[in-house]
Amino acid sequence: MGSSPEPSTPSNDDTSHPSISEPQPTVSSQDVSIPAPNSTQFESSSKCWIGSSEGKLEVGGCELVVPPGALEKDVEIKLTASLPLESEFLETPTLQCEPASLKFKTQVTIKLQTHVVLDKETVRRCKLLHSEDGITWEETKTKLEFSDNFISFQTDHFSWWKVIFETLKQKFVEFLYKVQLNFLLYQNAGDVVWKVCWNLDLAKKENELKENHFTRNTWTILLRSDLILCLEKCEEENRNVSIPKPTFTIPAKQINKSCQFDHRFKVIKQSPDEVNLKAKAECGSFNWNVDFRFPLPITQGKLII
Repeated sequence: MGSSPEPSTPSNDDTSHPSISEPQPTVSSQDVSIPAPNSTQFESSSKCWIGSSEGKLEVGGCELVVPPGALEKDVEIKLTASLPLESEFLETPTLQCEPASLKFKTQVTIKLQTHVVLDKETVRRCKLLHSEDGITWEETKTKLEFSDNFISFQTDHFSWWKVIFETLKQKFVEFLYKVQLNFLLYQNAGDVVWKVCWNLDLAKKENELKENHFTRNTWTILLRSDLILCLEKCEEENRNVSIPKPTFTIPAKQINKSCQFDHRFKVIKQSPDEVNLKAKAECGSFNWNVDFRFPLPITQGKLII
């Protein structure tokens, strides 16, 4: 189900920053990932100048590709990708393309990232939606291309775009999606923080990236059972370490409605040695575990044996 975990260091990955094809006219770009003012979604924005030659701009797992000749003059383009903390449907990030009035002489390509496994049945349930204001949405009938974790399409104008995955019932049995969930284990003071999310570009907090990452992986699970996360001491760990309430459960219905989950496992430690821990995840027939070590600080507290 999940691939073998690999140790990682604090990220210097620049994939969340704009990617601009050469040659380019005068360029001004930025990438900011912040919670929206109403705290119901995460947003990431980028902008750059693209002219008649060609150009590409990436943000929050989404991408715009402008071919040569699509524009007659230089235009400053801004993309904003947003992902709701809760949603009725499984969906891609919403991509707002500006300036809203911009039209192209030839079609451009838009790619939307998804962590839904794109098998034959899931593809049948995809719906591309567009909006002029980000509030009222209508279905757009156009050809969709599917590759890896991306859904792409072509258009000759800007709008708001997103893809949703319908949850329909056939013969009284609800269709069960498979989703690819990213996880991140890292140290924060005396805690081990376990983050599970669909879109790291949008769901991660920048301050967390500066902490001591240990591992990152991707799981593929069916949305039919609760996801259970558990942190334990390894068998050889000494008695000077305790993990109160070591199990955390994410209901299957919540996985279907939320883009990210964070849980802090408090580790009580009374020795200067590194802590040897085991992380376990279970969801129906899906099982995963990994051993890891953290140089957690000595913490005060009543030791639970």
